Amino acid sequence: MSLSDKTDPNDADWQWERLQGLAAPEDCSQLEAAYRLAQRAHRGQWRKAAAGAPPIPYIVHPLRVACIVAGEWQQNDLRTLQACLLHDVLEDCDESLRMQMAEEICTLAGKEVHDAVWTLTRPAPAPAEVKAARDARYFAELRHAPQWVRLVKCADRVDNLRDACAWGDPAFWKRYSSETIGWHLYLARETAPIAEVALFGALVAGERTIKGRVPVWVDGHLVDPSAAALIPEDISRQYQVVGVALRGDHLVLGMLDPTDKRAVETIRALTRRKIEKIHVSADGLRDAQAAGLYGRAE
Repeated sequence: MSLSDKTDPNDADWQWERLQGLAAPEDCSQLEAAYRLAQRAHRGQWRKAAAGAPPIPYIVHPLRVACIVAGEWQQNDLRTLQACLLHDVLEDCDESLRMQMAEEICTLAGKEVHDAVWTLTRPAPAPAEVKAARDARYFAELRHAPQWVRLVKCADRVDNLRDACAWGDPAFWKRYSSETIGWHLYLARETAPIAEVALFGALVAGERTIKGRVPVWVDGHLVDPSAAALIPEDISRQYQVVGVALRGDHLVLGMLDPTDKRAVETIRALTRRKIEKIHVSADGLRDAQAAGLYGRAE
C-alpha cells in the first residue's frame, strides 16, 4: 500500500505527503527545510494518547496543524505553513538551546516567521497567582498579531482539542475546554469565521463524546459550564445573568441589562472575580437557565 492510500492521522509520513500536496509546488523545498528543522527539534518527543493507544510522535501535531490551515481552511501561503510546522519548536526545546533554535528559524524562514514563532510560544508554567496575568498578556499580544499568525494559533488549538477528545480524560477536558472557551474562541472570532466554526465543532464533539451532552450557547456565545456554575441558580434568576466564560481571574458575565451595577457588584462579591460584561437576550438567558448548569441555590 502506498502512502497516498493511507488515512492515518497519526502517521507523520502520510501527513507530510498530504501537506506537500496542499502546498504550492514552488514552496515545497523551503517548506521541507522547515519540516526537517521541526523534525529535529521534536525528536524523541511524544503526544499524549489514550491508555493503551500506540505512541504518537510529536511531529505529527505540527504537521496536522499545517494541514488544517492548508486543507480545511484553504490558506497555503509559505510563511503560514512554515509557522505551523515550527510553532512549538521554541516552546518545547531545552532552554539552553532556545536562542540557537530561534536563530536557525530566522535564517531558514525569515524574520516574519521567526517573530511569529516567538509570539506563538507560550511562557513557561507559572504559579496560580501570576498565571492569570501571564495568560492575559500572552493573548493580548496574539490579538494584535497579524491574521495569519492568529490562524496558526487557532489551528493549533483545534488539533489539540481533537486529541483531547480522543484521550477521553474528563478532568483534562473540563480544564482544556474551559480555557478554549475563555480565550481561543474569542481569538478565533476576531480572526476568521472558518476558525471560529472549527473551534465550535471541536468543542461540540468533545462535549458529546466525553460529557455525553450537547453544549449550551447563548446568542452565539458558547457557555463554559465552569463559568456558569460559579453563580447559584437563585442569583442567576434574580439578577438575570449567566456565567459565560472564564479568562484567568475574569468572569465573562452575560447580562440581560449590562448597566445593572447592583448585579455586577453582587456577582463580583460572590465569585471574587473581575467582571467582563456582554449583553444576552431574554431568550438566550432562558435557554441557559433551562440547561441547569448553575451552582446550588442559596
